[in-house]
Amino acid sequence: MTDNRILMYILRYYGGLKIKARTENDLIKQISSFDDKEKRRIRFFFTCLFMNKIVKQNYKIIKAYTTEREQHANRIRNKIRSRFVREGKVKRGDGTHIHHKNGNVFDNRNSNLLIVDATKHKHAHRHHKADANCKKALHAILTNLNETRHRANHEQVVRILKRRLKRALST
Repeated sequence: MTDNRILMYILRYYGGLKIKARTENDLIKQISSFDDKEKRRIRFFFTCLFMNKIVKQNYKIIKAYTTEREQHANRIRNKIRSRFVREGKVKRGDGTHIHHKNGNVFDNRNSNLLIVDATKHKHAHRHHKADANCKKALHAILTNLNETRHRANHEQVVRILKRRLKRALST
């Protein structure tokens, strides 16, 4: 409950989006109706918050801000994984990922696919610039929270958010 209120609060006041949702279902409907540019902005905020463990991942909301192209790419990834499981190259839950050498998820030639360990795959796709931008955004939110007066009904959310932001920025 608190995590959803924090998400709505951040989107409303820092995401620059007109969020009028009061409940999780309203938030999901409203996010689904946004265009791709707004969905990318939402993804940036949510990724920062999830990565730094400020809020827990909510897969309903993640599905709402996923663009059509990303959903199509995910279906393709699942097909490739299923094919590799059928062929006996990988097993379910074995901790391996299938890496596209050229970075194009739509290029599924066998010569472009590589089976790698999950940690190596994550390191291959790590974006240091994104991490720095994320820290800047979280720091800006914390600074703004400290300088701004808040409505009485937001005090609990703001207090929890400040505590979580400080913890995330101290690491």
